[in-house]
Amino acid sequence: METQNLSTKAASDWLGISVRTLERHRQNRTGPIYLRLGKKVFYRLSDLTRWQEENRFV
Repeated sequence: METQNLSTKAASDWLGISVRTLERHRQNRTGPIYLRLGKKVFYRLSDLTRWQEENRFV
């Protein structure tokens, strides 16, 4: 099974938040798990889904 990795821009679009908000979550260690490959940051779709479910408020 191939894992789908998304760029910061694609991940922010998928989550419906701005790139800056996602970057702030990453800096504050409150965001989804991410991968750093060199200078690039990627997010696994499965990690985004998990983070979104864990941070759901009604």
